[in-house]
Amino acid sequence: MKNLILLLMLFCIAFQVNAQRLIWNDANITYDKGFVDGENHWVIMPRSNTSEAYPFGFLYIDPEVGFVFQQAGVFKIDNQKKYLLDEASTKVLYPRKMLSPGRFVSSITIWRFALVSDEHFNELNIKQSEPDWVKPYYTYTDTLAYNYSQACIYANSRYIETAIDYLQKIYKVNPHYIGSKQKVDFGYYLGSPGVELKLAWAYNSIDQPDKAIEILKSAIAFDLKNPFFYIVLGFSYDQKENWETAIDTYRHGLQLMGKEKSELKSNFAYGISNDYHALKNDDERKNWRAKGDEYNPCPGCVY
Repeated sequence: MKNLILLLMLFCIAFQVNAQRLIWNDANITYDKGFVDGENHWVIMPRSNTSEAYPFGFLYIDPEVGFVFQQAGVFKIDNQKKYLLDEASTKVLYPRKMLSPGRFVSSITIWRFALVSDEHFNELNIKQSEPDWVKPYYTYTDTLAYNYSQACIYANSRYIETAIDYLQKIYKVNPHYIGSKQKVDFGYYLGSPGVELKLAWAYNSIDQPDKAIEILKSAIAFDLKNPFFYIVLGFSYDQKENWETAIDTYRHGLQLMGKEKSELKSNFAYGISNDYHALKNDDERKNWRAKGDEYNPCPGCVY
């Protein structure tokens, strides 16, 4: 009987969660702002289809977790478009809502918000455009480190152009800036620090491999023995369908690897195999595919 009751409770909870959905097309509010325009502002989130109340709160960046929505309360809208604050809701201690994608995600939610305009601040009892509690998140002494952190967080949420803006600010000051490993930074090999790698990855992401190649050639001239430069450079040539040059690049990077197995080492070989496939050289494709499996510390694993 206890097990049956538990199952029924779980079913009811699951049904309730699945029954609720967010209303993005709302006659009263237009959700047309993304992270770039919403960051460090009071914003409105979509209401659920089971409620007429709109959640509102502050959107900011916490370097530890990325974008965060801190709800402050809920309100309704009357026929005159006036915001009617639920006073009781402002006494609730809401948990932070993490909006940045995590490490293991197959898709990314494209969040959209509406800004709370100044004319509604009084109706929602908003006293400050930037609350005191959020200011420590935007207080810094190292501008390069701050820009680097912001770039990683925006890139992780696929705001590539915004990430490039932050990275370019660093690159102009110190093109070989390494930075530190960021907690919100899950972009393939770009977990490896360095403004050059991240800029190259970002340019490849928006189909600008020539800019990536220019940056990586300069990076290699400064540091000939960084294998990550060669894996991303090889991918850049792949995007241009310059298969022979890509193969030479991957081979060069592979020569920098030790005898031990590694994911990076195997991916150099897999890259060469893929390029020989593009060149319709099946023997070499199979040969390098086998080498990739040989170098792989976990053959068959899905990363």
